[in-house]
Amino acid sequence: MILQKISRALLLALIALGVCACQPISKPTTAMPVSTPASADLKLFVLPDAGMPPVVQFLNSAQKTIRMQMYLLTEREIIDALKAARGRDVDVRVLLEAAPVGGGAGNRPVFNDLHAAQISVKNSNPAYKLTHEKMIVVDDRVALIATFNQTRAAFTANREYGIFNTNSADVAEIVSVFEADWKRDAPTVSNPNLVWSPINARARLTALIDEARQSLDLQTEEMQDRAIEDRLIAAAQRGVTVRVVMSPAPSGADANAPGQARLARGGVQVRFVKTPYIHAKMIVADGARAFVGSQNLSTASLDSNRELGILVSDPAIVRVLAETFAQDWNVGK
Repeated sequence: MILQKISRALLLALIALGVCACQPISKPTTAMPVSTPASADLKLFVLPDAGMPPVVQFLNSAQKTIRMQMYLLTEREIIDALKAARGRDVDVRVLLEAAPVGGGAGNRPVFNDLHAAQISVKNSNPAYKLTHEKMIVVDDRVALIATFNQTRAAFTANREYGIFNTNSADVAEIVSVFEADWKRDAPTVSNPNLVWSPINARARLTALIDEARQSLDLQTEEMQDRAIEDRLIAAAQRGVTVRVVMSPAPSGADANAPGQARLARGGVQVRFVKTPYIHAKMIVADGARAFVGSQNLSTASLDSNRELGILVSDPAIVRVLAETFAQDWNVGK
């Protein structure tokens, strides 16, 4: 037990220093690093390269509390880590989307499973069209802001990003919003780093796009908002190199096709990547600022859902995001 406590404390210290204590389960396909070098508050990892260890070890590091707000939770190893935390007397609370789109049985089986394990679990706040957020906070000290759900595909087949954040102001606001959603209250937000839907996401992502002067590189699963499309086209027409990487629809009609066609007509370059599947939501502006989060570029995601993202300017993180984008762009068609 003493060794376990030391291990958990060591992991939290390593995360705080920006050092990953885990190893990827498979090597990246290029020299691209799986995670960034040391950063004061932020630590990025890339999926599927890093695999599941960063999240499992993060959950295993919890000594007092775990808060999770998640759109889809089906991966057994993550569920087992939550149960193990509860078994060592960690206060675990989970908010789950009641009706995830395309999620089959969705979160109902895991809802019942967690409840049986004496974990406090609720359906997410019905005030939002969907709770699409992907967030975990451990011990009120470290927050994981992610593009990915807790599913097998996220860790093995998708392009995704996760950021561990130890900035106390960021973590405090994330905790406060979780508590408001838990209580079905309206949250108060003011943090300039965080991107919240439906509160400020449209304004902050629009500003990021409008302020670009040289380049915009984007990865998104959805392109279904005319106002954002118009901003991207306007950027291209003022001389910004705008590039978008997406994945084609797995089957049937592609709801993204009209938006993609508009972008192409307006001078935006669009490429498609089948493997890994582009589920990430990421923007790099001028190689200097970036957004990573749960928000798709769709009207519902920006204006109706509960979503969380972060704006970053850490050079090491932005570099890895840009390199990962370039890797995907180069294999795209």
